[in-house]
Amino acid sequence: MADIYVLTHSNSTTLNDCLDSIYKFNYETTIIHGYTVHDHFKKNEICYSSFRDRILPLALETGRDIFYIEDDVILNEPLPEPDSLGDVSFIGFHGKRKDHIIGTEIVFFRNNILKFLKNDMEKSKSQHFDQYLSKFVRRQAIEYMIYKGFNWNEKKHDSLNIDGARFHKRVIE
Repeated sequence: MADIYVLTHSNSTTLNDCLDSIYKFNYETTIIHGYTVHDHFKKNEICYSSFRDRILPLALETGRDIFYIEDDVILNEPLPEPDSLGDVSFIGFHGKRKDHIIGTEIVFFRNNILKFLKNDMEKSKSQHFDQYLSKFVRRQAIEYMIYKGFNWNEKKHDSLNIDGARFHKRVIE
């Protein structure tokens, strides 16, 4: 199994529920406390910058594939086996627009992609993480997968990235 990194922050109201859903499948996880707007980041830069600065260096040290999971995710089934996934796989997301995936709630990365990702992120400006990843896989001609049908939900919460509570069809109380 790949390593699992859960991105959270100090004021998270959803982390415990997220971890309970992960632990019920006997997965180990590494909890990463990311940035907030109080760290002088714009709302749309938080996930991107937290992944680049806090998750990516740890993941590169281990040399293993990773699952990136945001702290509002509730898993309702085991994560897919890495052998069944692409180099970058969007597993938990909200939809797809013409030019990008909406949401990066659960994303799988093969280890061999992480070095390319690090180099590219160092040259790119902070931005919405979902838009960045969509551009990255196209620009680098990375084998990516949109994994359809995965059973997950998003815990209702006040978002750091958008004003107010999240309301998507996957949101649960």
